[in-house]
Amino acid sequence: MTVVTIDGSTSSAELTHYGVPGMRWGKRKARGATVAGPVEVKVEPGKRVQARGGAGQMPHEDAIKRAAARQKARQSTVDSLSTPELKALVERMNLEAQYSKLAVEAPTRLAKGKKFALKVISDEGMQLLRGKQGPIVGTVMGVRNGQYKGKHAKK
Repeated sequence: MTVVTIDGSTSSAELTHYGVPGMRWGKRKARGATVAGPVEVKVEPGKRVQARGGAGQMPHEDAIKRAAARQKARQSTVDSLSTPELKALVERMNLEAQYSKLAVEAPTRLAKGKKFALKVISDEGMQLLRGKQGPIVGTVMGVRNGQYKGKHAKK
């Protein structure tokens, strides 16, 4: 590219870009393919079996077939699938749904507390919508008006 300056002289300028197009600042580019980690199993007598690892595993051919059949049914109709394909698809989808229901971890103490707090807030809101004063609003209004002195107030 040739650039002409104000005084009439010409110079050659070239714009070069050394980054990756579309790459965000501060983000690192992935280095090669991820290597599948082995699954390590720990067994001790009298204790539950513990397993870890297994990240980066390739999908099984059954999962690949299910994805292909599901896409085929989405793009056209279920009629485009053969009976064995449809049967395999439904069976795989049922198994995946059953697994996701079983694999849900037990709620943590934080999750239980959050659920309780949301229920209290919801109940209090419903009382306000009905035009009634719930226990929390009543207590807050009493404190505000000076009626509630508290459990440890001086007499």
